[in-house]
Amino acid sequence: MRYTPRAENKGARRLMLALLALGTVCFSITIPLPAWRDAWVTSAGVLVMGGVFLWARYIGTTFTYEIALRGYPPAEDGMEFAAASPVNVTALPAHMLDFTVRKTQGRRSVTDARLGLEELAYFDLYPRRGGKEREVHKRYPEMKLFNYTASMIPERAYIAVFVDGDGGAAGLILEPNAAMASYLSRIAGMQ
Repeated sequence: MRYTPRAENKGARRLMLALLALGTVCFSITIPLPAWRDAWVTSAGVLVMGGVFLWARYIGTTFTYEIALRGYPPAEDGMEFAAASPVNVTALPAHMLDFTVRKTQGRRSVTDARLGLEELAYFDLYPRRGGKEREVHKRYPEMKLFNYTASMIPERAYIAVFVDGDGGAAGLILEPNAAMASYLSRIAGMQ
């Protein structure tokens, strides 16, 4: 089972272009106003770096979530294990499966997270308003949080908390499709 969320980043694109334009304006002001040159150059640098960060994180990056057999590498170009496998991975027990997040930036693709599904302890919507997001943080106070959403402000994000044998927790903020969200919710409910 594999899913690549489609980014809805019109706001990120607009903000990136605005930051780059403001950086260009700040840099061009240094020519007629040399008295404040260092301040304008610094401001221009900060604005341009912010624009480049937005491009690198939200526009130029894609994430692929995959549930696959343990021990198999995640699907890459030319290696379609999930599609070639005659086994339906959702019919297998959780201890035989891994949840993998692949991060792709340009031609570079790396496995950013690979966790055993038997370690999935919590899966639910990740509300960003009303203080409800603190519930999961109270439940797992030492949790390290990783954002794997494709959109800057996703309409619907989920949090998946994986707890290892030592009690260390990793929270992944994801944008799975309905089928994957249903499956992960079912697996978390069994644990």
